Amino acid sequence: MKKKILIILFLILLCAALGAGGYFLFEHYAAQETFISRTTIDGEDIGGRTPDELTEEYASRLDTRKTKITLTEDGKEALSGTLAEFGWTCDETAVKAFFVRSYYEEKSNIFRLLKSLIFGTELQFKEAYSFDEKAFEQFVKSGSFSTPREETVDWHIEMVPDENGEYDVVGGTHGNMIDDGALREFVKGEIEEALDGEGLFEELTLAVPEEVYTSVDPVGDIPALEAERDEKNHELRKQRAIDAFKASSITYLFGNEKQVLDFDTFGSWLTVNDAYEVYIDDDSAENYVIALKQKYDTQYLTRRFKSTPGVTIVFPEGENEYGYRINQAEELKQLFADLRSFKAVEREPIYYSTNEYGNPYYLARNGVDDLCGTYVEVNLTRQHMWFYKNGSLILESDIVSGRVSSNKETQTGVFPLAFKQQGRTLTGDEAGGSGSYSTWVDYWMPFYEGQGLHDAPWRGGSFGGDIYVTGGSHGCVNLPTSAARKLYENIDVGTAILIYKEP
Repeated sequence: MKKKILIILFLILLCAALGAGGYFLFEHYAAQETFISRTTIDGEDIGGRTPDELTEEYASRLDTRKTKITLTEDGKEALSGTLAEFGWTCDETAVKAFFVRSYYEEKSNIFRLLKSLIFGTELQFKEAYSFDEKAFEQFVKSGSFSTPREETVDWHIEMVPDENGEYDVVGGTHGNMIDDGALREFVKGEIEEALDGEGLFEELTLAVPEEVYTSVDPVGDIPALEAERDEKNHELRKQRAIDAFKASSITYLFGNEKQVLDFDTFGSWLTVNDAYEVYIDDDSAENYVIALKQKYDTQYLTRRFKSTPGVTIVFPEGENEYGYRINQAEELKQLFADLRSFKAVEREPIYYSTNEYGNPYYLARNGVDDLCGTYVEVNLTRQHMWFYKNGSLILESDIVSGRVSSNKETQTGVFPLAFKQQGRTLTGDEAGGSGSYSTWVDYWMPFYEGQGLHDAPWRGGSFGGDIYVTGGSHGCVNLPTSAARKLYENIDVGTAILIYKEP
């Protein structure tokens, strides 16, 4: 009995000792702010370290800015960035929560503590990340790839910018457009799988898979397109044959006045055949020349003239031998040549410029005005002459014209000065067959069939009045010698001589 009591007392004392020892041991380790020794993560002893220290260390280990991810396309880098740029960052709050929770769980009671001290504790650390969906979407998109995106191009007809600049069948190319949603789904899945597998990695290379592309096969009926291309090129060449004439123009000069024949006018005259030969419509061109004649011809047309005395004189077309008349046949021929030169031409129209003797028909013009202030005006009624040059009166004088009584009257009309000659013997038959005459003059200026202006010294100082009725010339216009000399010295061949009677 006594032995049993001793055993019981021993056991009580032992339990008390163990309890006291355990209590003091628990109090000792529980009071420490660090994990106890033999606490490990993946075999690494973290004893003696605080939750804050471990949080800082593991957050540093999980720095996603050190991890590189590369997307490749056709074996070439298309997009590269850190895991942080792809939207993943370490969740430091979750890391800290893990270590704090583990720390308190380890020291929550004496039995856990004793277990850790005796057997050790292996903590199951799970890497913690936060994911920014918006940042991921902004970074992972085909528009950020180094390779430009192109749509599928079907076969089609297009003007090819080569040296010929003609149409051709082009296209037939596969595009490389990407469905950004499918791309992101693929990338996100691959990254999450990598993180769930071995944890944070140093580098990850992903090849863009075919299934994220949206391009389709190009379509087009090649034979039909080629036939259409050939037709377009045929029409294009025909049009270019026409367009070549746009470089052509004729600027007709009428003194200071101009009339331009350009493509806007003659373009409608042109036709082209299947051999790309361009034809100019004869009738249209001829009608244009006729219109020029109608506007600018002045010879052999009725002429109205305001005389110096103020009387308007009308010269019928048969008496108007002075002036301009376009040679229709020659002008038409030159017009065709000029248009086919593909150049800008500036010239006068082709006129009938001289008569069969080589004498001129005109002197100068400005638009439809072919006198331009330079002419000789002979008034048979008043027996007086005026000579204007460039609008200025140079000379005026009384005259003696052809003898009326002998039917030797001076011819009325408008005539160009045929030529001028200093010193000439004038010959002819007297009226009524009574003989012939031979007279020397110093200044000879003919204008019509042997009639001309000249000096008449044999008349002394008698000019004007009605001398011409019975004592006039053989048809010439007689002038005092001084007047004839001045006229001769200032007049140019081709100057208009207007001879008239007042109505």
